[in-house]
Amino acid sequence: MGRNYGTEYAVEQHFVKRVKELGGFSLKSDRIDGRRFLDRIAFLPGGKVLVAELKRPVGGRLSTHQTETMRALTARGHNVALLKTKEEVDLCLMNAMNSRD
Repeated sequence: MGRNYGTEYAVEQHFVKRVKELGGFSLKSDRIDGRRFLDRIAFLPGGKVLVAELKRPVGGRLSTHQTETMRALTARGHNVALLKTKEEVDLCLMNAMNSRD
């Protein structure tokens, strides 16, 4: 089946590209505890780490498991983001790079 480049795939590819442009790299997450983890983990310069769930711009919804995972990571002080557009990716990465953490 072909990909719809106006949806989640395009947002994820933009995320990967921008992380690389910033001097970092990202890994595609795999299954953890038998369930899919969030989409990407970005390792940015300065020891900054961002966990991202990427969704299509319109209609992308989080599963209960994804919501619970994001909440648990955030509660433990991790940088976690739900990103649905290229603009959200750019803003999130800019904020992550400018944070003092």
